[in-house]
Amino acid sequence: SDLPVGEMTALTSWYSDDALRESLAAEFERAVSASPEDPRLLAQAAAAMRSLDELERSLELYAAIRKLPRPTLSLDGLVLPQVKVNAAFAQVEVNLALREQALRDGDDREAGAYLDAARAARDVLASESGVTTRPFVLRANAEVAIAEGKTTQAIRLLEEFRSEFGDTSAVLGQLARQLLRQGTTGEAKQILERLVNTDSITTQGVLMLADIYGREGDNERALELLERRARLSSSPEEFSDASSRSRVENPATIRCSTRWSERTTRSRDAIWGLRPRSWMIWSGPRTDRHRIYR
Repeated sequence: SDLPVGEMTALTSWYSDDALRESLAAEFERAVSASPEDPRLLAQAAAAMRSLDELERSLELYAAIRKLPRPTLSLDGLVLPQVKVNAAFAQVEVNLALREQALRDGDDREAGAYLDAARAARDVLASESGVTTRPFVLRANAEVAIAEGKTTQAIRLLEEFRSEFGDTSAVLGQLARQLLRQGTTGEAKQILERLVNTDSITTQGVLMLADIYGREGDNERALELLERRARLSSSPEEFSDASSRSRVENPATIRCSTRWSERTTRSRDAIWGLRPRSWMIWSGPRTDRHRIYR
């Protein structure tokens, strides 16, 4: 391929054609083989593999970054410490994503192993020195606390992040989810509506907010929100998968009238009859992802 690596990374996030995805993955593997000690290339390749759902391979690439020796008097030597911090945080996220997969597959033992790996990556991250490490440590501690079911601790850590570093859509989305688990629906609703108004809400966030509207009996508003999201989405599979996950976590998801349900189905079917090439669901500026669902 003649495309720059950065453009290839973007392509892996936006196209779902299997042959193209495999081709892009192969291009990254060739690039990494040619420059196995280029930290920025390894980071881009790892991010691309995450987008391609090659999570185990992305972990290998992040581990390779962590093992790189620091060269002297070079640009790579200057950027490597921060790239290593980013890689350690990504190891936390990817291991937790793999844990979620294992839980969905009913493999509790594997899920436990991935949680242990996430904890280990978090501890490594916490041992790093430097001012720029602090936000990653807070996020990593919060994500592990969420996985452990420590809702109060997770909320405290996310609020601490907001106090020190401001708001990001990822942190606000996580905070809203934990507030709902705690039963603080009003505050969660305010956060989710803020994300909707700034076009930075994820599919999971849309489903949580629609669930709140449904519980409040505001079915028309819930429908409007879901229809808007469906129009922006080109992936019924991802939307349906997120919806099914939401129903597992929120058993009372969107109690609504038969008429509302039928209208939703008709709208969904009409909208999803058109299948653009892109597969990612729009979630606003892509400044702090990912999540896988993030």
